[in-house]
Parts: sequence; C-alpha cells; structure tokens
Amino acid sequence: MAPHHGRESAYHPEFVSLANPRLTIISDGSLCDTSANPKYTQKSRGWAVWYKGVKRDRFLLTTNTDGEIYIDMGRDMQNRFLKVEIK
Repeated sequence: MAPHHGRESAYHPEFVSLANPRLTIISDGSLCDTSANPKYTQKSRGWAVWYKGVKRDRFLLTTNTDGEIYIDMGRDMQNRFLKVEIK
C-alpha cells in the first residue's frame, strides 16, 4: 500500500527500493494532481491479478481506475498464498 494515497509528497525512492514491491496498491479518489503512480509502477516487479476470471500481471492498482480491490491471503495445506482480485 502506497502512503498518502500515492501522492508525490509521500514518495520516498529509497524506501520503495528497499521494500522492493511486486505490486503497489493505491487507495485514491478521482481528483489527484500530485500522483506518483508512474514512479510506483516503475519500481514494482509485477504480480498476477484476477479480473473477471482472467489473470494478468500488473504493477500498480488504484481504486481510482480499477475500482474495488480484494486481497485474500492465508495458508492452505501446502503453501501460503496471496490472491489479488479486482471486482
């Protein structure tokens, strides 16, 4: 989760490099004039995201453009899992 709704003022490249994210998620409204979205996209490595039954690699998700974002994580009998889905 990006801090401060993904705004430029809260973007710290050293922290993002250290965190080395696969996917960045930003909770944001439609009016954003100081977005750091391109920077987060560039620094993220990619993660499989499900949308209407189709899996695609994504680097950035925002509630502004993608709508509701659901995250399911846990452990089954053999593995830990993290599933990200857009509804």
